[in-house]
Amino acid sequence: MLKKIFYILTVTLVTFKIFSYDVFFSEGLAPVKKDGDWGYIDKSGKVIIDFQFEEARPFFNGLAIVRVGGVGYGVIDKKGNFRVNPDFAYISEFSEGLAGIRLSSGSGFIDEDGKIVIKPIFWDVEAFSEGLAITLFKGKFKYIDKTGSYAFDKEFNEAHSFTEGLAAVRVDKDGYEEYGYIDKTGKFVIKNKDFKGAWEFKDGFAIVKIEDKFGYIDKTGKIVIEPIFNYANNFREGLALVEINKKAGFIDKKGQFVIKPQFNYALNMKDGYACVLIGKKYGFIDKTGTFVIKPQFESAENFCEGLALVSINNIYGFIDITGKFVIKPTYLLFGPPRYGNN
Repeated sequence: MLKKIFYILTVTLVTFKIFSYDVFFSEGLAPVKKDGDWGYIDKSGKVIIDFQFEEARPFFNGLAIVRVGGVGYGVIDKKGNFRVNPDFAYISEFSEGLAGIRLSSGSGFIDEDGKIVIKPIFWDVEAFSEGLAITLFKGKFKYIDKTGSYAFDKEFNEAHSFTEGLAAVRVDKDGYEEYGYIDKTGKFVIKNKDFKGAWEFKDGFAIVKIEDKFGYIDKTGKIVIEPIFNYANNFREGLALVEINKKAGFIDKKGQFVIKPQFNYALNMKDGYACVLIGKKYGFIDKTGTFVIKPQFESAENFCEGLALVSINNIYGFIDITGKFVIKPTYLLFGPPRYGNN
């Protein structure tokens, strides 16, 4: 739907294709591809839903979005039965009980039974968050509530979802880009002419860009961690992934390095562990920076539901936290492994 800054990794395999929508396994199942069609496997590698879809995404709250070739997008349950028929040009993930959809007439929202609850009259839509959703119409962003009514009569040149009661926005005026944060009435509560970028709040902190560096503010707009980083990520599990001098490390909420910048690439902490790259090999560290699985893989992703996707010699499988293969590496990757902190 709306283009935002996030990363989706699609890994192409000879036998299976693993699709990552920020997760590999979700609710015990992972979408995989075989002979041109998608299905779902469980954590033993057993096929649970047969290969029949042109696209398949992870399960959330018992539902998964799939695409049927020549038909469209729909929603299935864990038995592979359609909960929402594949009648849509696109369906985004469900959030707060609603999912963005696209038809030839435009974009709107459906409920979990496939009923259109907000008419498709917008150019594009983003998921609901804290009761409001971003819409795009005639090149401007505005927020709607779950009745489809505009929450307030203001429009923006850039808009982010509401988190912790605030939303980062940008207004262009007289050739000047002004970034700040609004409340749910549309009122600016944080403004700073020095901001060159602003992102969502999480755990009381938001990333902002000043000149060409990234730092953090609190909900009063005060800079609490100086903008000294080349890259910064939201806090997760008390730590934030940052980059400085082309090396990745982790800081605490005082801006102090808990894990010094030493990695060529890293992912945010998840369930107490993070995937990191040293040289050209991936391994896994805990929240102290100690390696729990030494760097040995050509490619790897974070643990999700106790399993992590890794590759050796371009062959993919799933390991547990001891480093033991639970699903043996039998999937061949086309293309080079990912290097660098991008």
